[in-house]
Amino acid sequence: MKSALLVPILSAMLTVGGAETAHAARPFPAGKVTDTVILYEYALYFTPRPTVSPETALKRLLATKHKAFIRMRQPDPTEAFIITRTIPDVAKNYPPPSTNSMRYAAQGLTKQQAKGLTGSQNVFVMTIGYPSTEHARLYPQALRLTADMARLTGGLIWDEQTRHAFSLTSWEAQRLNTFSDGIADLSEHTTIHAYKHGDYVRAITLGMIKFGLPEIELSGFPWSSAPQAHSLITLVSQHLYEQGGLKIDGVLLADPTTLRHAGVRKHLTGSALENAQLKTSLTLKIGTREEGDPENRIMEIAFTETKDRDKQANIEHALSELWGWKDSTLKVTLSPAVLAASQQARAHFPDIKIHLKSGLEPGEYYLIKAPFETPNNGLEWMWVEVTHWKDSGITGLLRNDPVNIPTLHAGSRVTVKESEILDYVHSKPDGTHSGNTTGALLQKRRQKATLP
Repeated sequence: MKSALLVPILSAMLTVGGAETAHAARPFPAGKVTDTVILYEYALYFTPRPTVSPETALKRLLATKHKAFIRMRQPDPTEAFIITRTIPDVAKNYPPPSTNSMRYAAQGLTKQQAKGLTGSQNVFVMTIGYPSTEHARLYPQALRLTADMARLTGGLIWDEQTRHAFSLTSWEAQRLNTFSDGIADLSEHTTIHAYKHGDYVRAITLGMIKFGLPEIELSGFPWSSAPQAHSLITLVSQHLYEQGGLKIDGVLLADPTTLRHAGVRKHLTGSALENAQLKTSLTLKIGTREEGDPENRIMEIAFTETKDRDKQANIEHALSELWGWKDSTLKVTLSPAVLAASQQARAHFPDIKIHLKSGLEPGEYYLIKAPFETPNNGLEWMWVEVTHWKDSGITGLLRNDPVNIPTLHAGSRVTVKESEILDYVHSKPDGTHSGNTTGALLQKRRQKATLP
């Protein structure tokens, strides 16, 4: 991993404002959470060669437009410094993103730029560091210095922390032009990496170290809740950046209406539903690094099992409380037309089983509609996100809050029989959906029932 080159410097320099990861699962301590020294890495890849020597360009810029930084051979935690490296054998020692990973890494690159980047054999690496007390002043300057280096040398910018590649235009749009009254929109300067983690999803930020802050991690939610979970991580990240720490050990009152960055505030509150409370109290713990995580501290947004709800149900409750919910529970009458549509849906089950067994892409999931018995011997039909489909039994997470079943909640782990399934929905990573053949019939019946 390229970032491993920073580890010796990090180990030697950083005095962390939080606790060590050896104390994982403990509440994240109150007080300042920023590192004493901020350290991060940008690089310029050339396709194939720089138009101007990067050494010459940097020397010129540090002597004119960017005098705040000093070029050094060794780090000095009291100074704003830049340490540069020209990497031999780029493919081995500082490999550019592969063609496959380019679909996630490329930010505003043309097809020609992306193709050239994957085969680049020339890279210039800049390690930037300074005291965290100077971050508000020096971080924007570091962004402008990197942009000027790209402009003079013709290089494509690589952010080692977020693992993104930028053209000069996209760097200016996504990084330089995303401040509001001197406050950065962290969602543009960091990213969130989400992946399957057992039966559920784990998401973690990449790039918080550029602000001297721990990465934010949330695990145990289903793919269908990923948009709301990502918004929660964005909110916690922005809160932590704007506040600089916690007032109470392991506790944060998450409230998007209090954010100082106008754009982030507008985005998060604007995407909430009408019944959103836009406020919830969160438990934050010292997280544990897993393979592939950044070389940084981790702050876990923690949800535990309670008397009334398991962990997944508590996550769903918090997300619904914060962002609101839109329940899709419909009364189901098994008319001949609905049963015929259901048979069409069930014809896809063999292929769905094969697809689930072969593995889904990140962000892809299946929902199935199944009946649940109420205390008065009635039925409620609700959606379940599939985690396992073995033979005729299906295990998954309930996606609706029942009306008449007090023992179940959205997020509850449930098991249903294949023979009882009415319909399915296939949600793809690009946001498109297929299935739900009975949905139009049930919705039409509901609309007729509400006519005067």
